[in-house]
Amino acid sequence: REQTFTVSVEDFTGSKDLKNPVVLLGNDKGPYSLKDYIKPEKDSFKLKPKQRAVLDVVVTIPADAEPGGHYGSVLVSSAPSSDDDAELDNKAKTISRIGALYFVRVEGKVKESSLLTDFRMENDKAFHEKGPFNFELLYENNSSVHLTPSGKVQIKNMLGRSVKDIEVAPFFSLPDSLRAAVVTWESDFAFGRYTATATIDRGYRESPDEVDVKTISFWVLPWKIVVGFLAAIIVVAFILRRLVRSFEIKRKK
Repeated sequence: REQTFTVSVEDFTGSKDLKNPVVLLGNDKGPYSLKDYIKPEKDSFKLKPKQRAVLDVVVTIPADAEPGGHYGSVLVSSAPSSDDDAELDNKAKTISRIGALYFVRVEGKVKESSLLTDFRMENDKAFHEKGPFNFELLYENNSSVHLTPSGKVQIKNMLGRSVKDIEVAPFFSLPDSLRAAVVTWESDFAFGRYTATATIDRGYRESPDEVDVKTISFWVLPWKIVVGFLAAIIVVAFILRRLVRSFEIKRKK
């Protein structure tokens, strides 16, 4: 059926909550506001079944805009139809929203300050039975602009040999926020002690060679294989002992 949609603009910001890296601010202005500089061509439109709309959005930055990052979103919401209103007079109504995030950087002097605060296994265990192995990188951005850190995680075995290099794809990190990125090592078989080293480029534009390096160690002990191996050793030792005792008895005779 024909559906009416409304278009709105909101600022957004980052947060220290790893589960909510982006927070929409509603009618409030953010510390790096973009809502006054962004204008969709329409504030509402209708679509019939299987129709598609392309919406132009104009971003206009004034000459005196503060250097650094500015962040806003264009949100499209579905409005309940008149039939829904009649059916749901005394019930809660659900409105669906989808949005596009806009990251704008105004040239000029900015603050670039960030740090890889932690590198750890996603499930904090002393020993792991099998893969996949998930590694979590915690990245704190104290800049006045968003950054796109990237890098790699290198896995080495107990002999110091590299067994896997995992790419850390670029991910956005908003100002004054904490962001988590997860990379996974898919391994069919692993055994023993391993070290994982994260080398992360901070994503600075003004000093591109700034990197953070952190290393952790972890053990992989497949208990079923270990128990089977120990059981086999016990059985072999028992058989050898019986053979030795039998040989000694025959010698005595």
